[in-house]
Amino acid sequence: MPTALNTSLVEVRRVNGALAVRTHDSVAIEDPLEIQIGQDRKGIRTIRSVSVTMRTPGHDDELAIGFLFGEGILNQRSDVAQIESPTVEGEKSANYVRIQLRAGVTVDLKQLDRNFYTTSSCGVCGKASLEAVR
Repeated sequence: MPTALNTSLVEVRRVNGALAVRTHDSVAIEDPLEIQIGQDRKGIRTIRSVSVTMRTPGHDDELAIGFLFGEGILNQRSDVAQIESPTVEGEKSANYVRIQLRAGVTVDLKQLDRNFYTTSSCGVCGKASLEAVR
């Protein structure tokens, strides 16, 4: 049975009364996504990890842009020059999205600092980078 890119086929037991039958079911995948910003600051290109969020893979570019707008980091779509998936150890990573800002657009990196404590998640959400999760 084929599955979508954002699902995984797992073995399950379906129970009906006293009868349990082994079968397969498709379940959603959840993976961390690190959102990064690239910008020119005083003639130097900088890259900053902004956040890690858990998501079902797919539409990561839209998720990252929406997150940055929702946080007030971006003001308009034209602030964005390019959306990239950076490479990790020489291979393109599906768990990173880098938003390259247009020349002349800068973000106050201090507004990206988050200092809060949460206990209801798996510990990934709210981290600034995947390295912080490790």
